[in-house]
Amino acid sequence: MPDDQDASRIHPGIEALICAELDGLGGGYSAVLDARGQTGAHSGEWVRILLSRLDSLHFSIETLRALLTTYAISCKVERPTVARWLGLPVSDVDLYVTRWATAQIAGAIGSQCPSKDVDSQEAFRGAILISEQPDRYVNKAEQVMEHLALLYTSDWAADQCTWVSEKTRKAIKSGWYVQPKRAASPTKSPSRIPPSPSPDAGEEAEAA
Repeated sequence: MPDDQDASRIHPGIEALICAELDGLGGGYSAVLDARGQTGAHSGEWVRILLSRLDSLHFSIETLRALLTTYAISCKVERPTVARWLGLPVSDVDLYVTRWATAQIAGAIGSQCPSKDVDSQEAFRGAILISEQPDRYVNKAEQVMEHLALLYTSDWAADQCTWVSEKTRKAIKSGWYVQPKRAASPTKSPSRIPPSPSPDAGEEAEAA
C-alpha cells in the first residue's frame, strides 16, 4: 500500500487502473444505449434487455466505488471522511473495502498480492498488466472525455474545460459535434467524407 510520503501523489499504476475502469463504464453506457435502440423488440423484451444492461453498468460503478474507497483507506484517509464522500454511514464504508480491490491496488503499485485465493490472484495479475501500459488506458479515458465534452458542453462554457485539448475547446465554441464513423458499403466504394470547414475542429467533427 502507498506509504505516508506518497499518499498525496497518484501512482501511475493507480491512475491507469482507474482509467481502465472508467473506460469500462463508457463501454457499459454504450451497451445500454445500444439496447435502447432495439426498438423492434417486444416491449417486455426491450425492458428486460435494458434492465440487464443497466445491471451490468451498476456492477461496474460499484466496482469502481470499491476500488476508490479501498485506495482512499490504504492512503490513510479517515473513514468518516470517506463515508462523507460516499454519502453513506461510516459503518458502511468497510463494505467497499474488498479483497478484489485490495489485490488490484497491490498489483498496480508493484506490491505483493495480499491474498492467495483465486479471485485475488486474478485481480492482482490483471492490475499488473494494466499498470505496465498506463498510457494506453489513460489515453482511452481521455478520448471518451473529449467526445463527451463535445456533446454536452455549451459553447459559452468551453473555456472552462481546461482539462480537454485546445482543439476540442475550439470545436465546442464553433458548435461542432462528434461525427459517427461511416461503414463502407459491401457493394460500393466508400463515399468520401467532406473535409471539415475548420482544421482546428479535428477530422471527427462536423458542423452542427
